[in-house]
Amino acid sequence: MQEKTPKKSYPILRSTLNLVVNNVNEREPNDIAYVHSGYAPLTVRLVSWMTQSLKGLKYVADMVKHLPGPAFQDSQKLSTTQDRLEHSDNHTLVYFLGGCTYAEVSALRFLAQHHPNNATFTIATTKIINGNSLLDTLIEPSSKDKT
Repeated sequence: MQEKTPKKSYPILRSTLNLVVNNVNEREPNDIAYVHSGYAPLTVRLVSWMTQSLKGLKYVADMVKHLPGPAFQDSQKLSTTQDRLEHSDNHTLVYFLGGCTYAEVSALRFLAQHHPNNATFTIATTKIINGNSLLDTLIEPSSKDKT
């Protein structure tokens, strides 16, 4: 587990990961920020950094320190050069615990299409979150709904 930094770290993440992009062209997008009209989903931005290079893994580990909650990192080592050559496809499993939005799925699809290393992403999630399901978690059920 990694130690976390103090609160008020969103401004650091916003600028370092370029989460807010001005002048997004939604008709011909060139950045994942198009999914929210200028805001790049943090989850997808982290995946983007992690899959672009080995330096990206260390960079993301540094960024995760600014997020609330515990964090851990695990990786698998391939034993020989031959194993690395045989398993050189750039396939990444992205698993969202607690759910993800349709916009995050869309951003990952966009990222796969425009990734410099021809990445392939498999998306798994515990739930797809939309506007209604988000509001349902915030509203207490009425007495009529309990019966």
